[in-house]
Amino acid sequence: MTSQVIITLEDFEKRYDNLRKQYPKIKKCTVAGCKNPRDITKLLGWSSSCAYHRLLFDFWGMETLSTEKMLRYVKHQKGRRRAFSNWMRKTGKEECDRIVLEMAQEPINWEC
Repeated sequence: MTSQVIITLEDFEKRYDNLRKQYPKIKKCTVAGCKNPRDITKLLGWSSSCAYHRLLFDFWGMETLSTEKMLRYVKHQKGRRRAFSNWMRKTGKEECDRIVLEMAQEPINWEC
């Protein structure tokens, strides 16, 4: 029987600290106002956002980009960013945290 590790927001901070130590010149997340370092994974390489916003964007994409209204944003990065930012503001920090923590429980590689 394997025990499941529960990922917390503090684990994200540890990951960011490890990334800053391993890559001293790492760029910051491109989400406005976020000062966390960009995320990196072995398979996907460098992201344009931090681990928190990467998971949140994945959720948002699954939930909203499937509708016809949102398909136009797929073609334009500026439109996607604006729609994502608007969705984050409407959703609120508490709910965004809940979504990210729920998604973080899925098995992924948390090592840098």
